[in-house]
Amino acid sequence: MNQKLLLQRAATLYAALTLSSLAASAFAQEKNPDRNAYFGEEHIHTSWSVDAWLFGNRVTGPDDALKYAQGQTIKHPLGYDIKIDTPMDFMGVTDHAEYVGVTKEANTPGSALSKLPAAQPLILKDPNNQADITKVFNYLVNMLSGPPVKALMSPEVAGSIWKENVKIADANNHPGKFTAFCSYEYTSAPDNRNLHRNIFFRECRNVPAMPYSALDSWHPEDLWKWMEAQRKAGGPLTPPGPRPVTATSAWSKSSKSRDNRKRILCCRPTTSSLVMSFLAICWVFLRMSAEWITFTAVLAARR
Repeated sequence: MNQKLLLQRAATLYAALTLSSLAASAFAQEKNPDRNAYFGEEHIHTSWSVDAWLFGNRVTGPDDALKYAQGQTIKHPLGYDIKIDTPMDFMGVTDHAEYVGVTKEANTPGSALSKLPAAQPLILKDPNNQADITKVFNYLVNMLSGPPVKALMSPEVAGSIWKENVKIADANNHPGKFTAFCSYEYTSAPDNRNLHRNIFFRECRNVPAMPYSALDSWHPEDLWKWMEAQRKAGGPLTPPGPRPVTATSAWSKSSKSRDNRKRILCCRPTTSSLVMSFLAICWVFLRMSAEWITFTAVLAARR
């Protein structure tokens, strides 16, 4: 490759890098709160979920999860302190709506639930006995796949636990700093098929008295009808839409109220994605020969 062509391609590369730097600077200066990216957790279970409780988490609940997300130190279920390196912007604790909190409450001595006949098979006689744990676990599996246990679905049981969940989320919500969503998981699994759905509310005011769960119907279509009825009645459910293309969603936050918060899906282009796309196009254009690859490697090594 002659020196003139080499210099021309070097100049082209320099121009491309300069343009990309200018583009990044322009995007960085743009201030649009509806396009800012925020990071958090959309799916997490605590000791209030029957499976998490049986698998050993009998300590941390929704309040612990939300405090952990904000950067506070909490106790790990095994007893030691843990703290997140980088606090999150939002979290929605999504415990299973089906019999939410009943395993924990049944094993809390003196609780109203622990005295119900329907709760007796849920009580671990010896929490350290694997056979006892397996027995309760198998009972729960059969219970979830069988007819709903009405005594554990009453407003006095499921409604009071959901009310406490809403109270915890509202107490941990700090507009403009951290968003704690009122949320839960609708866990439908007919014939071991995963039809799980996470339900989020825009705010914690005027939420339903009880969450709609797979115990009401395992058909997701019935869940959607319930959600639509809630919206028509003025309920604070988030609007329907496509799932995010990544595990984290971007949300815009208001410094005054959650009422103004809008969900921004990650599939919208961000500053970094646009710049990287631009650089990718430049790279394809510039990468024309093996000699050019060698030249760029040498150039990078000298910088």
